[in-house]
Amino acid sequence: EPAPDGAPPPTGEGARKDVATKLIDGGDRFIEKGRAYQRRGRSEKARAEFERALAAYRKAHALVENPKIYFAIAGAEEELARWLEAARHYQQVLALVENTATNHALRAAAAARLEDTRQYLGVVTVRVKPTQARVTVDGAPVALGPDGVLFLAPGSYTVAFTAERYTPLEVKITVEAGSESERTFQLEPTPVLVEAPKRP
Repeated sequence: EPAPDGAPPPTGEGARKDVATKLIDGGDRFIEKGRAYQRRGRSEKARAEFERALAAYRKAHALVENPKIYFAIAGAEEELARWLEAARHYQQVLALVENTATNHALRAAAAARLEDTRQYLGVVTVRVKPTQARVTVDGAPVALGPDGVLFLAPGSYTVAFTAERYTPLEVKITVEAGSESERTFQLEPTPVLVEAPKRP
């Protein structure tokens, strides 16, 4: 089982990996126990086990950064119906794992699970010019990947765009579960005011 909170962090890369492996194994056991409780209709007990699994995976990731741990974190978030967090972690797996023969299975699994989460979220593909514009959703910064895909829980949001030498833009959008849309935004260059010289 995971080390209790407050335990001193292990030193040395080998020790951190050993502890992370134990945490992941413990998280996997919590997931299995949670699913067993779920099958028996004991949803509160199941939820508690899934929360324990998520905590174990997060501690493992704090010790060793590994895309496979992101995948495990996303799986626990799915069990807890935290679709937005799960989608973002599956996106991180795809962003971090190179598309090679060795990683094909992990990438394929992350892509399939990401696709499954779409039915619970709204998917907005954002195209913005200039491309270096900073994007916030309800004031929180978001990073648009090269594909510009933004996953949002159903609801209404204020999306703002800012860039140097451009007039900021703010728009309201509403998304529904399972919806997909594409939006294009163009920021206007900030006008340069030149004052006429004054007569002495």
